[in-house]
Amino acid sequence: MKVENLSPWLRRTLTTLFFVVCFIYFFLFCRYHLAYQEQVQLFMLDKGYFLPFLSHPGGLMQYFSAFLIQFYLYPWLAALVVTLSAFGVFLASRLFLNRIGMRGLLWALLPPLFIIALQVHHSYHVESTIAFLLVVLYASLHFSLTNSILKYLYSTAGWALLYVITGAYAFIANIAIVLFEIFYRKSPVYSPSVILILVTGGLAPILAARFLWYINPVETWTALLPLNIHTSARFALYALMLWFPVLMTMHAIIDRMNQTFGKSIVIHKWQSALAGCIVIILSGWWIQKKAYDAKTEILLGIDHSIQQHDWSMALRLSSMYPGSNRMVTYFTNMALYEKGWLGDRMFNYRQMGSQGLYLNWKNTNLASFFGSELYYRLSYTNEAFRWAFETMVSDGLNPRCVKQLALTSIINGDKPIAMKYLDLLEKTIFYRNWALTYKASLTDPGSPGLDPELAARMHLSIRQDFWADDSHFDALMSTLLNDHPDNRMAFEYYMASQLLDLNYSGFASNLVHLKDFGYFRIPQTYEEALLIYMALYKKNAIPAGYTISDKTRVRFANYMHALSQYGNDRRAAAKALFKQYGNTFWYYASFEKGK
Repeated sequence: MKVENLSPWLRRTLTTLFFVVCFIYFFLFCRYHLAYQEQVQLFMLDKGYFLPFLSHPGGLMQYFSAFLIQFYLYPWLAALVVTLSAFGVFLASRLFLNRIGMRGLLWALLPPLFIIALQVHHSYHVESTIAFLLVVLYASLHFSLTNSILKYLYSTAGWALLYVITGAYAFIANIAIVLFEIFYRKSPVYSPSVILILVTGGLAPILAARFLWYINPVETWTALLPLNIHTSARFALYALMLWFPVLMTMHAIIDRMNQTFGKSIVIHKWQSALAGCIVIILSGWWIQKKAYDAKTEILLGIDHSIQQHDWSMALRLSSMYPGSNRMVTYFTNMALYEKGWLGDRMFNYRQMGSQGLYLNWKNTNLASFFGSELYYRLSYTNEAFRWAFETMVSDGLNPRCVKQLALTSIINGDKPIAMKYLDLLEKTIFYRNWALTYKASLTDPGSPGLDPELAARMHLSIRQDFWADDSHFDALMSTLLNDHPDNRMAFEYYMASQLLDLNYSGFASNLVHLKDFGYFRIPQTYEEALLIYMALYKKNAIPAGYTISDKTRVRFANYMHALSQYGNDRRAAAKALFKQYGNTFWYYASFEKGK
């Protein structure tokens, strides 16, 4: 089969359009995936940081990837890096295919499509894309070699170096070279070059594991492959690994058939362009519907907004999240508190009991990575330090944890430890100024000193000893309040935990502290809970100096009347009352607690 070439203008136009769309897609739909990648690794211009990358195959590629990922701090740069790397794969694929006599534009565009499908997963890093690009270029250069000695050296020492740089991706080049020698150079299977390639490819990982790196033998065969992707995007990994070997084999078989039967099917350029566009559009649909994880993008977007103190954006993204997710609820409640809305609008968003206020310590990347944030904001400084440190030990250096460790050490007055982590950040490009600012506050008597936020955290530092236990969150908040009765966040989170667990007595007994925190009125959610408490226990729990608004009293009466119309049919009642009362504590207490 022969494909008539597209005109140069049409080919350039289609290619440009493809990668412009690619850039826009990553900028709009994957910005938080990419921002998260920047947050989970810390690139430093330091020899001590570089040397560990030499301890395993593909380490050099990971080092280069870490260098690029630090620029993901800016969404447009993140989109540009992944788009340019995909474009590099396209150019390398064109070269590869030209060397074996294939001219169709679609064949070269499909590998970048596979890359895009993988890149939409937050665990896929650009190191794999660049490793694949180098492997394709390596194989393409081998195809042009004619000198036997040079070819043998390239297939042994050259391939071993490729393996050191690209890890398991080097095996793609190994297979492609063997297929080229068999199908395209007309060499017999027992050709010395084929034998050398197979022997080198088999022995290099084994010898490297035993004498060079001392790593798990399995890792020598899988290094750098993103095998931790378990979504539909994993299909794209298999397609990428097999694409060129399968294409080479099919092309060779079709050419042999054409030579045998003396016929060749010609597809004209307009037919080729139309078919290619259809394939690309369908592939784009599959990426967006199957490979792309919209829920994780929203979750990571909420976290990103929290880090930027953009509470309104965090709440807007939370309202877009489909279904229920503990981490989303955790961040939502944090944003509500920072906006001053936790007591008024908590039930405007999905709640799941007091466990939605915090995260349990688990051996999962996201839970441990995000969990320190709450304790830092609660001024539970030692616990914030512990979570950040444990996360850094299990997952490696990252900007968020190192900054957290520095800040909590400053709050605790531990200057040597704070300086240790500030020194690490000083070796970076984008966090250097941040580190220098805080170092100056610790060492320069003429500096402005601590910022107001740190001063406030220092004021709320724990003064008494107690066991760290997040299994009883309300008791923990009560302990923080006993230590510092002016800890407003601990108070609001304690009250929220009582409401979410329907502990009316614990809630009502602490309403007397409203005046201590300067509340001018009873928050709306507290009013709603108070009315239920007084109806159940026949007690007046309204604190002195406060009243429940007439609007809330009338609405409660209307709710109870509407609820009574459905008798024991709770499903019908929940459905009918949701539109008008779904954002109230009454609805939560009646239908959602314990779901």
